[in-house]
Amino acid sequence: MKHNSIKEQADKNITKSTNFEKWLVGLTDGDGCFSVVRQNDKWCLIYKLSFALYNIKLISYIKKQLQVGNVNIDKKNKMVSYIVRDRKILSSIIYPIFIKHPLLTRKYFSFKRIQKIHTILDSDLQKEIKDRLIFSIMQEKMPKFSISPAWKSLLKTSFLIGKNTSGHGNGSDIWNSNTVSFFFPIISYASLLPNFIRFKSVSSLCPNNNIKKEAGRAMEHRLVDKIDLISIQKIMSKEWIIGFIEAEGSFFITKKGKNSQNKVRYEHGFSITQKYDPIVLDSIRRILHIRTKIRFREKHNFYILDTTHKRSLQNIIDYLICEKSFKLKGIKSLEFKIWKRSWDKRKNLVNKDVIWSKKALKIQDLLRKIRKNV
Repeated sequence: MKHNSIKEQADKNITKSTNFEKWLVGLTDGDGCFSVVRQNDKWCLIYKLSFALYNIKLISYIKKQLQVGNVNIDKKNKMVSYIVRDRKILSSIIYPIFIKHPLLTRKYFSFKRIQKIHTILDSDLQKEIKDRLIFSIMQEKMPKFSISPAWKSLLKTSFLIGKNTSGHGNGSDIWNSNTVSFFFPIISYASLLPNFIRFKSVSSLCPNNNIKKEAGRAMEHRLVDKIDLISIQKIMSKEWIIGFIEAEGSFFITKKGKNSQNKVRYEHGFSITQKYDPIVLDSIRRILHIRTKIRFREKHNFYILDTTHKRSLQNIIDYLICEKSFKLKGIKSLEFKIWKRSWDKRKNLVNKDVIWSKKALKIQDLLRKIRKNV
């Protein structure tokens, strides 16, 4: 019996550690970075997570779990960061997490770059050669429509596309060591482009800059609709999603036209934004059963998934409050609790429009104050 209880506790600890790691990867995909800087003629490798100062508890939680790294507080800019610079700690503790649970955004390529540079720095090469190799790596530019290879096998299986089936080119394998470009049926611009094209070929095929942008977005935007939900969930774990929401999600109250008394109507809302990787937002949309499609905001140059649809919001709530699931850890947890509590109370109001309009303004103001002043 004693042996069994020890084994059960060990299994629980492993599960707890794994859940944290998946959550951390999601958080990093949202607000983390792997960077390489040159200081005093030396190369410095950095893993960093930065948040507004009011989220210091989140940074402290990460430090406690990893038991390495430093917490840096920037009072002037009201920011707090978790930073790891020690190469031995990076290789022994940080890297293994992201090898075991791959990043799902373009940050995957920043991670691979820092690993490659790390290998060079640890080698026996002369300093001049190391510098030359690292400078060369630092000058490499990421293709605009690159996506994390974590999606690679899923997309190949879902689209049945290991080869160029469009009749263009020689039919060579589009998955290779140099690119994660892929062929994909485009719908909106079928008259402008071949049925299947490489992301990296968009510029040469579309002379008009606006068409180039729209074509690239259209290709990536429709990927997830072709993939079954179970396959998406195998790549995007619940812990990852919660970590990503912790970094990029927003629970808010917003104006939505006018009510039956011709007064401003307020609704609960949820949103996630991302500059790149619409495949990530589309996958979250599928998993959370959000009806709204993701949109690209040209003015601000980012993608957004947002909704005020009641059924979709209830799906999000049910997903986040599941008893056995990993929970939000930072200030987002407080935002969610206030937002959800007002959601629950609103459902029980007798004269919903009148009473809710008065309460909505107070809740909206409270959520804004949390983000600014906590």
